[in-house]
Amino acid sequence: MLHHVWHHHAAGPARPAVTAFALTPYVRGDAGDPRWSPSALSQARALIAPLANAGGMPRKSGIVVMAPDGRLLYARNASALLVPASTMKLLVGSAVFFGMGGAYRLHTRLMVTAPPDGQGVIHGDLSLVGSGDPLLTSDDLASAAAALRKAGVRRVDGALVIDATAFTGPEQNRTWLPSDLEYKYAAGASALTLDEGVVQIDVTPTSPGVPAKIALEPANSAIRITGQAMTTGSTMSLSIERTGDGHGLAISGGIPAGPRQCFWRTVVGEPAFVGDAFAHILRASGIAVNGVRIAEHPMQGGTILWDHPSEPVGELVRSMFFESNNHTAEQLLRVIGRDVRPESANGAGSVLAGGEAERRLFAAAGVDLGATHVVDGSGLSPQDRIAAGTLARLLALDLSSRGGAAFVKALPRAGIEGTVRFRSLGKALGMVRAKDGYEDGASSLAGYVQTRHHGMVTFAFIADDWESLDRVWQLEDEILDRVSTL
Repeated sequence: MLHHVWHHHAAGPARPAVTAFALTPYVRGDAGDPRWSPSALSQARALIAPLANAGGMPRKSGIVVMAPDGRLLYARNASALLVPASTMKLLVGSAVFFGMGGAYRLHTRLMVTAPPDGQGVIHGDLSLVGSGDPLLTSDDLASAAAALRKAGVRRVDGALVIDATAFTGPEQNRTWLPSDLEYKYAAGASALTLDEGVVQIDVTPTSPGVPAKIALEPANSAIRITGQAMTTGSTMSLSIERTGDGHGLAISGGIPAGPRQCFWRTVVGEPAFVGDAFAHILRASGIAVNGVRIAEHPMQGGTILWDHPSEPVGELVRSMFFESNNHTAEQLLRVIGRDVRPESANGAGSVLAGGEAERRLFAAAGVDLGATHVVDGSGLSPQDRIAAGTLARLLALDLSSRGGAAFVKALPRAGIEGTVRFRSLGKALGMVRAKDGYEDGASSLAGYVQTRHHGMVTFAFIADDWESLDRVWQLEDEILDRVSTL
């Protein structure tokens, strides 16, 4: 929105996030009476054990089913460190939801050292200051430019300054596989990122034998395009690859005659990309600006011209769980490390700081991550490791804490919606909410089951080195069906 009465901040960095705060401790709620008699516990183990140890379930499998009070209903390899894949997002979601609160928002702001004069001239720089909104779009920046234009701004004497200093460290995780880096699911993290960290490449065929038209959305000159794509009669051989430094796209091959086709590739150097794209948008809106500069230090003081709040982080967590959005997970892990007061200012807004904040939050509530390897927020890294027992204990903590019911509802229903819609449940259909994960050779599923007589229980399944994923899923789904009858 546009601030018609300019707000001046006299001192301190003009970072759009609220002042860093101590992690809010979990507030334990009423877990209810689990009513697990010795015979009920024996029944649970008798139902689960044959499937957990059946042929086709990998030797390297962690299988844990747990009551909200931490009582084990079944455990196999509960402490074995295994590859969690996207169930790693449960750590980020838990830390954000319970450590920061679902109503928290991330702000993107346009700031100046002084308001525009009567002729609509900003004397000095115009700063775009980010705090890590993972869903900021080109349309949002177009709205910002329109708001400035409507308020009478016509020229910026200084530069467009891009302040992404709220995050530190590399944009793309150095442990991710090189073969993943150009695709959307490996988009980098930055305090200022646009369109989920990717650029759209529009390829419009012309006539056979004539080069296709190529355009970028949003329009920008930060990404270099080399090569061309020829229009063909019917053969599709188009190739779009990032160049060695990541700042260019090499295009070759052919595309069949017909309608425009769209492709996406990740952006390297996101602040420069955002700055160049926004400069194009400002100029197209009739606002002159003299170049783009990347800030090395946070802006000190200033006047807010435009403020764009993100969705509440509780909604960001929900969409992250439903879509298994890696970009949102990476952004939120760094937000945790920045906006939650770190033990050291060095590295705030980084993967390391976010992982340390998660550990402090969970440990204070009684869940020690121990030897867990928090290498990223999304679970894309093949170096992430967690034990099924640790994951189940964290979910039990979430369920038994104030706000637990809302957290459970942020997870999709297995067999019905989200990425877990492909699960084949019988009796448990509609009774399971969960997050899944998948990498080559690794599969995971963790969440909650509503039982018939004992309320809700938590579970965590991690299967590494499987031979048949269909068989693993069949056995896991049958376990959930049986647990729902307890």
